[in-house]
Amino acid sequence: MEIEKITYGQVFLLILEWIYCDEIEGLGKQDGGILEDLLEAADHLKLQDLVILVQKSLVDGLTVNNVVRRAKMIKKISLKECKELEKGIVKYMARNLDQVFKREDVMEIPTEIFYQVCKTNQ
Repeated sequence: MEIEKITYGQVFLLILEWIYCDEIEGLGKQDGGILEDLLEAADHLKLQDLVILVQKSLVDGLTVNNVVRRAKMIKKISLKECKELEKGIVKYMARNLDQVFKREDVMEIPTEIFYQVCKTNQ
C-alpha cells in the first residue's frame, strides 16, 4: 500500500492516534482543512470507520465558504462511503441556496449533488 501521499504532519499524527487509540480526541475542533485532508488520507488507507467519523465533523462545520469544496471532495473518495457528508451537504445547500448561488464557484458543484438539492427544494 502506498503511503507517500500522506506527509508527516497533523494528518499523519491524527491517523496514528486513530490506529493506536481507536479514537481522535477533539476531532470536531480540528481545522476544516485538516479534516478534509484527514478524510482523503483515511480513504486512501481504507480506514472506513474513520471516514465515517470524519464526515460528521465535516458536516457539523459546513459553511457557505466551504460547502462547494466539500461537495467536490465526495467524488474523490474511493470508498463511496460519504453518504452522511453528501446528505449533510444537500441539506445545508437546500437551506442556504440563495447564499450558495452567490458564490463564484457555484458551477463547480457536482451534478449529482446539485440535482439532489433541486429535488429537496421542490
